[in-house]
Amino acid sequence: MVSGLKGTSYATKLIEMDMPTIKARREETDMVEVFKILLGISNVDILTCFTMNTPTKGGCTTRQAAD
Repeated sequence: MVSGLKGTSYATKLIEMDMPTIKARREETDMVEVFKILLGISNVDILTCFTMNTPTKGGCTTRQAAD
């Protein structure tokens, strides 16, 4: 525990300790895990988590074309 922060709000504590929110920490952890899955570092079947697009004439795409 950090002394002097008792009774202050969560947001104030984060600012005082220069920490990101739990939401930001979870998003960062999720991005790291996706990176590891895509590189084959994690023991997770990539097709279980992601739908892969097929390469197009102009190269690889990561987004679906608008209808």
